Amino acid sequence: MRLRLFHDTRALEALPLRLLVIAIAAGLSIVPAAEALESLRDRSFLQRCEVQLDAIIGTCQIISMEGYGSVRTMSLNFGSEGRLRMASLMIGDSWAEPGMTSVVLELTSGGRMIRTASEPAVWITSTNHEGLRIDSESFSLRLAVGYSSSVPVVVCEAETWIS
Repeated sequence: MRLRLFHDTRALEALPLRLLVIAIAAGLSIVPAAEALESLRDRSFLQRCEVQLDAIIGTCQIISMEGYGSVRTMSLNFGSEGRLRMASLMIGDSWAEPGMTSVVLELTSGGRMIRTASEPAVWITSTNHEGLRIDSESFSLRLAVGYSSSVPVVVCEAETWIS
C-alpha cells in the first residue's frame, strides 16, 4: 500500500496537525516517565542504605561478641543518582547518650534512617569517645573492639575515598 499524499489534498493539510498531536502526546508522556525513574532511583538508594546500615550494626555486634582486639574494615558508598541524598552519617555516641548504640543516616530531605544495636547492645563510639560524624558519601569504616573503663566498646574510624 502506497501513501497517496499527492492525490489527497486533505491528507496533506492534516499532516501538520497530526504531527503536532504526536509531538504533544510524546512530550506529555516524558514527564511521568522521568518522575517514575526518579522514584525508582530514590527507592533503590533507600534500600541500599538500609542494607549498609544493617551491615554496620551487624558487624559491630559480631566483633563485640568476638571480644577485645577484633577488627573489621568495611567499604561503604551512600552515593545517589536520585533526588534523595545523604546529608551525614552519625555512628555511635558518648557513654550514656541516646545514640551510643545507634547509626543515624540523615538525608538532605530532612528524613532519617536509624538502626540500633539492641540484641546484644553494643556501645559504639569514635576514638575520642564521641559520636563519629561522616559527611562523605564514600568511605572506609574501621571497627575495632577495645575497652573504656573496663566496658567493652566498638571504636570506629572513617577514611574517605573517591569512587
